This record gives sequence, C-alpha cells and structure tokens, in this order.
Amino acid sequence: MRSAAVVSWPRCEDAMSPLRRLLPPSVYHHSYSPPWPPTHRFPMWKFHDLALQLLKDQLVTAWEDFVMPQPLQEEWIFLAHEEDYYRRFCSDTLDPAALRRIGFAQRPDHRQLVARTCWEAAGTLTCAREALKVGMAGHCAGGTHHAHRAWGSGYTVLNDLAITAKVLLQEKAVSKILICDLDVHQGDGTAEILQDEPRAFTMSVHCKENFPFGFKVPLAVVRHVNSPYVTLDSRDGGDTHLARQMVRKKDGPKFRVDSVDLSCGTL
Repeated sequence: MRSAAVVSWPRCEDAMSPLRRLLPPSVYHHSYSPPWPPTHRFPMWKFHDLALQLLKDQLVTAWEDFVMPQPLQEEWIFLAHEEDYYRRFCSDTLDPAALRRIGFAQRPDHRQLVARTCWEAAGTLTCAREALKVGMAGHCAGGTHHAHRAWGSGYTVLNDLAITAKVLLQEKAVSKILICDLDVHQGDGTAEILQDEPRAFTMSVHCKENFPFGFKVPLAVVRHVNSPYVTLDSRDGGDTHLARQMVRKKDGPKFRVDSVDLSCGTL
C-alpha cells in the first residue's frame, strides 16, 4: 500500500543515514506476521518477507529505520466500524459463520490476530501522516478493503483505508482524500463505509471474475459519484491502458484532493 501527498522531501533527521533521508519512509511492525500455519490459505508471513526484501534492496537500510506505527485509538475505529462488531471480534465472540466469512476461523492465537489487525490499521494511518509530512510513504501491510462497517470478509477485519480517511478528515489534516484501489479484488468494503462521505473519493479498478464472488455493490454506492469502480475482463490481460480509458469514461466531478491512498494489492 502506498500513500502520496504533497511532495516536499528530502527528510532531514540527523538520526537517519544519508541514504535513508533520500528515500520515502516505510512503515512496519513486527506484529504484522505472527506465527501462522504454513498450510493456511492466507500467507501471513508475506508482510515480514516484504520488509526483508526492502532491506535486501537497500530501500530501507536497517530495521531501526522502519517507521513504527502509532497506536490506534478505539474512537478512530468507531468512525468506520460498528462498536459491537469490533468488541465481539476482540473478545472472540463473533459467531463461527462471521469468522468463516473473514477467513480466520482457524487461527493459532486469537489475541495475536487482534493485535496484528489493530497494528495494521494503525500502520496505514501512520503511513498517511508520514506522507503528508514528506510527500510519499510506504506501508508493508494494509489495503484491507473487504472489511465492511459491521462485518469482515476476505481475510480483512478492519478497513485501514476507511479508518485513515475518516481520521484525517475529522482532524482536518486534509479537506478531501482519494482512495485509488488497484488491487485485483474489488474494494467493496471501502466504498460501503465511505459512501456517505462527500469529502472522500473511492475508486476501484479490479478483475471482473474475482472475489468477492456474487457480491453486488449496493445500488446507493454504485450511484454515488464519489465511488466509481472499473471491472477488467481477464481476457484483456488487465491492460493498464484499457483501465485508464475506462476510468476516463466514468461520469464524475472534478475532485481535487489533498491526499491519495493507493492500494496496489499484495505479493
């Protein structure tokens, strides 16, 4: 997940190496990849693998150069999610069907899952704050766009993009925000949560034949001028030129934003 705002770097902090000052900050927390069954369909280890790759490629020079997320306050979560849903998730009292819908019915340690979920959402908010400071920032996790206001789905529990948008708008850190979702899957949860927020523009470009299977975007979201979505047929090979042409054809207002959250998918 990448976040971009006004460009104004290099970042000058004496504690950082000269190379690090020239690179956008990268956000990471060790809780992102808790111990996880190697046979689980969700590769929880990928977040740690991504951090290792950044170190290998010298995009981050040392572990201590990663930006640590600031803790997420509960009232920020409630801007985007129903409190009862969040409390039931934290206390492990969601019904089995709800957990199966999320995809985490089988999990080795629920407390670790709760911790990594909250730190992940916190990381996206921290990433956006860093981007507003220096122009661009990267996050080694996030993009949990299948989480809806009152339920989770597709291995996502809390919608980090929606929480971040709600918090930044509430704090008046930005006046308008764009969430450009280029993941192969539809950003259904983000559109649902932000459908009544005129200061947020959510756009999803995703594969037509993919998760969430059988999900129909609520008519109110489809008609909302700030929530266009573009589906690409796999036979087109996900052609980016085609995507651009289709996006240009979408009816909608000129929307000048202060911050862009770009969700590019997973490894």
